[in-house]
Amino acid sequence: RNGNRMQDVLPEEDFFVAVTDAQKFDVGGPIPTPDPIGAGPVPLYDPGGVTLSDPTFADAAAGSLVLLLGYPNTTRELTTSVGRVLGDSEAAQAVAFLAGRGDPEGAILYDAGVEMVIEGAAGAGMSGGPVVDDAGRLVGVLVRASGTYDGVQYVRAVRMSHVAERLGAAVDALGPDLKAALSAYLER
Repeated sequence: RNGNRMQDVLPEEDFFVAVTDAQKFDVGGPIPTPDPIGAGPVPLYDPGGVTLSDPTFADAAAGSLVLLLGYPNTTRELTTSVGRVLGDSEAAQAVAFLAGRGDPEGAILYDAGVEMVIEGAAGAGMSGGPVVDDAGRLVGVLVRASGTYDGVQYVRAVRMSHVAERLGAAVDALGPDLKAALSAYLER
């Protein structure tokens, strides 16, 4: 799908979930094969205990302000911006506006159950970065952004409720040993 710079990948397909643990690998040479993930405490840096709150993710309400974080290619440094989550009709109108401008984001229909559209700012390279609400909960994952028109840019993020639903279905299909090893990483 990357023959056209990923332009035809839909938001519902534009995420993946990876589990990392305390294994470390040397940089360079062949890519090592990690050991299987073992059960036990998850090594996280979380001085505020946010990962221990219930729940750690949420749905963002239309009109709410969210924090976008990522590492744009231009700076390769952590960058943040604040954006406003658009309601469903506003998001559809934004996509129609982008279509009228010939922006590639206008060619992808808005899917309210999968994504949110945010009036905000994001640069290439920020994909995969978190979208966080004012309570510190993860509400989405940045996946795409439009060009900027009259100072306005539209950013697409996959909703965490969609990611959690897909992740739950994948975990339910696993065998008992792998399920047990992953349980420390998941809310249930």
